[in-house]
Amino acid sequence: MTQRLTASRSLLEKPSTMARLHRLHPAERMELYAALGRCGPYVDSAFGCLVTGYQEAQQALALPVTDRAWSQKYRPAWLEKPIGAYLSDSMLLLNPPEHAPTRAAQAAHVSPRACQELQDFLTRTIRRCFDDLDAALVADGHADAVSLALHRIPNLVNCHLLGIPERDELIVARWTRAFSLVNDAAPPPRHYSAANQAAQELYAYLRDSGADSPMIRDCRARPQELSRQIAFFLGANTETSASFFAHLLVRVQREKPALDSWEQRRAVIEEALRLEGPVIAVTRFAPTEMRLGPVKVPAESLVFVMLYLANRDPRVFGPDAGQWAPGRHTSRALSFGHGRHHCIGRYLLQTQADLILQELARRAPYRFGEIHYTGTVMTHSVDALPTTRTPHPACGEPSPAMPRERT
Repeated sequence: MTQRLTASRSLLEKPSTMARLHRLHPAERMELYAALGRCGPYVDSAFGCLVTGYQEAQQALALPVTDRAWSQKYRPAWLEKPIGAYLSDSMLLLNPPEHAPTRAAQAAHVSPRACQELQDFLTRTIRRCFDDLDAALVADGHADAVSLALHRIPNLVNCHLLGIPERDELIVARWTRAFSLVNDAAPPPRHYSAANQAAQELYAYLRDSGADSPMIRDCRARPQELSRQIAFFLGANTETSASFFAHLLVRVQREKPALDSWEQRRAVIEEALRLEGPVIAVTRFAPTEMRLGPVKVPAESLVFVMLYLANRDPRVFGPDAGQWAPGRHTSRALSFGHGRHHCIGRYLLQTQADLILQELARRAPYRFGEIHYTGTVMTHSVDALPTTRTPHPACGEPSPAMPRERT
């Protein structure tokens, strides 16, 4: 056991175990995670200590993130890559007290008040993106909802918040995809290459384009630090939002819940976040040798907090925790994390999701096919959502719980 856990320290530099996970079909990965969850709230595995229980996950989320000091010791090669240096100094990988001012600066731009002020822009943007989806369906009879709407919506929001002209939205979309794919356990070399290139392009863009916004001005003063924070913001916002929107639409098609009132839509969004939140797991590390339940965790070893499984803990969400039931007490779900590293973008994502559901209600019904995935193991990152028109709402075709992965 100790040998396997110790090996987890360098897991991201010796990715043979994680590489096997990357090669699994998404449904097979979910079955593996579910099987691990049935082993108890703490599981000793080849990946390290997995935390699968709800209360146990809350406690584990208080452990430190794998910051620059940890990376210098256990994955120095990662820091030598431009994207590794960027992400190691981003809000995602900062521990207290360094992360507090960065969180405060970025959180102000995605707070409930800020989201309310963005409401008109969000409504126009969502309507425009679905207009483009409808136009493609009229022209071709089929289209991809991810590229035309679900990925584009948060990408345009990013451009707006960062003061980047919309004419550059495709460049920004390429950067966000690159940053998201490398922010995974043991990403393949091609993802590192793409992210390194994107990091260099972003730095040059922010230096030379004159892009300006309150968010950019509130980031760190030095240009290099600025681009690191923006790289994190782009990677964390667009891909997770697009993933959730795709799963939300497929789930709504399958379950056909009532969406007339704000209370109904909120219940649907919260339950979809609990069952199909965009983040499967996050990592922490043990600062000293410790025991998590029956598992002895060596000092500085990785701990994998399985949010996907914690949100299905029957001790918290009832014996039917794996079933769809809007209206249950899902506000406690850990989809946005917990504690000092909770996701600051939750209000922005929930606001967009509510407006998307409202927009769907005013349009002819869509027929969503199987979600195509990018192959990440720590997130539900999506690649495409084939879409057609359905002649009647009753014709919606349910999708499998975890559809195939695009190769």
